Amino acid sequence: MPGTATDLKDATEFGHPGSKWLRTLHQNGELSADYRNDVAWLLSVASTWAYSDERTLGRVLDVCMGTVDVKPFDSENDAILVETHGYLIQSAVLPIDILVFRGTEFGGPTITNILTDASVATRPLPPGSTAQVHGGFLRALACVWHDILDLLDSRKNQDDDQRRLLYITGHSLGGALAALAAGVLFGGIDDEWLKNENKGERLTLARWALDPGNRLTRIPQRYTFCGLYTYGQPMVGTPDWVAGVSSTLSEHTYRHIFRNDWVPTVPPFETGRFEHFGHEYWSGDLSTQWSEVKPPKTRQSGLIGMLVAFIDFGKQQLPWTDRVHLPYSVADHIPQNYLEVSRHGVDIAPVMFP
Repeated sequence: MPGTATDLKDATEFGHPGSKWLRTLHQNGELSADYRNDVAWLLSVASTWAYSDERTLGRVLDVCMGTVDVKPFDSENDAILVETHGYLIQSAVLPIDILVFRGTEFGGPTITNILTDASVATRPLPPGSTAQVHGGFLRALACVWHDILDLLDSRKNQDDDQRRLLYITGHSLGGALAALAAGVLFGGIDDEWLKNENKGERLTLARWALDPGNRLTRIPQRYTFCGLYTYGQPMVGTPDWVAGVSSTLSEHTYRHIFRNDWVPTVPPFETGRFEHFGHEYWSGDLSTQWSEVKPPKTRQSGLIGMLVAFIDFGKQQLPWTDRVHLPYSVADHIPQNYLEVSRHGVDIAPVMFP
């Protein structure tokens, strides 16, 4: 329904037409760690357009949530197969921030992201523990970790009179990095480890690298964690790591899977045991909304699943194969699918843009 002049006038009283719905939710106390379709849509927009540049992402989110301040962070080191990009998005009119990570860029000039995904050999997180995570994902997060802490611990946040609300999100590789970041920031995986000062010089150095300046004690005091929303996210940790973060993160974690997207079933079980955590939401068609799967069903696939997923991509280009259904698909993984499903049932989602 087209807006009237009165609608626009009322909306601009909130600072920007795109911020009216979000401000209403905030004023009514409805922005919490509970799942919301409209928040899932907003974060699917952020995750999809995080593949773009800073200016474009800012303009898209201006439409969706009002005037925003977009702060990029990025780093790369080809020698260890990492190239990481992301943004901290801060609303200019509300105490709401979004930490979003960019996913795998298959069309980029390098294949570094793909090699990051393939570097499955696990590493302990926190160092010295039995909890293990995907090594490539951990290195990709490590190369921007200090930048993220700088942004979250910035002077602007210190001067705010009220706690800011923080959402963490990403698609694909971006979802994996979002899960790891949420685990370190709010998962409680390092509480006892950080308190123990008697583990030797090596772990003292590792402790400082993870938490320079004791920021992990300050950031949760400045932010209310409102949820981890991921789209087509691969698994990031072993059962020990998942057990460590589940008690504090699972209730506020919402994983979205479109149809037969293969990526949420990796790493393949031949490389070791990995698990998901949190609530699982699924849609089998672009015309249907997300629905929660209870209990979550996604499990690891094998290496044969990768072959099936790429065969399915070719199959979808041939109209005469419509009746052939395969269990895994690469085509179902594209972020546009997640964005289109997230629009359904959201009155404030722009029809044509983004």
